[in-house]
Amino acid sequence: MNIAVCDDSRDELSRTLQYVKAYFADKNDTTVHIDIYLSSKDVLDKAKQNVIYDIYVLDIIMGAISGVELAKTLKSYKNDVKIIFTTTSKDFAVDAFDLKADHYLMKPYTKEKMTEALDRVISSMDQESYLVKNTSSGLKRIAISTIIYSESSGHYQYLHLSSTEVLKIRMKTDELWDELNKFPRFVRPHSGYVVNMDYVKTITSYGLRMENVEIPIAKNSYNKLKETFMDYSFSKIDD
Repeated sequence: MNIAVCDDSRDELSRTLQYVKAYFADKNDTTVHIDIYLSSKDVLDKAKQNVIYDIYVLDIIMGAISGVELAKTLKSYKNDVKIIFTTTSKDFAVDAFDLKADHYLMKPYTKEKMTEALDRVISSMDQESYLVKNTSSGLKRIAISTIIYSESSGHYQYLHLSSTEVLKIRMKTDELWDELNKFPRFVRPHSGYVVNMDYVKTITSYGLRMENVEIPIAKNSYNKLKETFMDYSFSKIDD
């Protein structure tokens, strides 16, 4: 596992490095390689050279290229990189929600908080959940995290995936919801849709705005849906 830590404060960088090293030392894990950077530009230059890390610990407020901007570029190189943001304000974390960061640490944070963040990230890497379904193109093993939304038409569900692939599955929306409802990231804004909140950019009384589509919401469900979305979003921010 390769990890990059980036902060333009030498003191913060040193503290974060100490906590990350301690985490893996406690687990007797000697297979981890950690690089540190004082500049987001240096991290970006490495990415352009195809040096992509498994986990990035990024300060949000950094020089010409913010941690949010850097993370967006890194995910364009490799969508499943794991991002832990460090920040001084939840306001900055809100700006980063659409990047699907895996954790936020509010400064100043403790070694224990870093341990919780790394536990969460590494657990997500090791324990991805899947659906196994017969589709119109054969039997598929579908990673839960890659499902953006599902739309019902006739007797079929059309699963839109982060890879841009659309899978056609013969099943009812209620049946799909029964399987996905166990995962907190999913909501059912309308009878014919199931949506992954990790991919929601904004929510209005008219619908859920994704990257290239707006999902309708049922009448009188806006307030409840908004509350669910905010609760889920802020559950990813460390207190």
